[in-house]
Amino acid sequence: MVGNVLRYAAASLNNGDKIKPIRIQTYVPSPSDVEYNTGYIERYFVQKINDNDSTIYEIDNSYVSIIQANGLYKVTSIRWRIKGVPQEIMNANKKSIEFVKMEMPKLGLYLPNLLQFAKVN
Repeated sequence: MVGNVLRYAAASLNNGDKIKPIRIQTYVPSPSDVEYNTGYIERYFVQKINDNDSTIYEIDNSYVSIIQANGLYKVTSIRWRIKGVPQEIMNANKKSIEFVKMEMPKLGLYLPNLLQFAKVN
């Protein structure tokens, strides 16, 4: 995903287009019964593309393409475990955060509660 954002930003700047910041609409997931049966939800996060210390926002999936088209933000997603044994849930969510650490190094600070939304067995 991030590569597409970088390519769009570079193409826009080369064409002389003006890229304007957009207002980020934050989102808090509300897992459905179907997602609880599956045991996972997909979560989407956005951050300014040129500042790893900038604020991280969680966004709705339907908003991802708008953010990507803007070119000023990087977007990443993680698979968030929401069902199971507490230690297994925490381990899975920690791995999901680690998997995107190169794209968004401080995502772990945004997600300190590894049991967020969890229904434990």
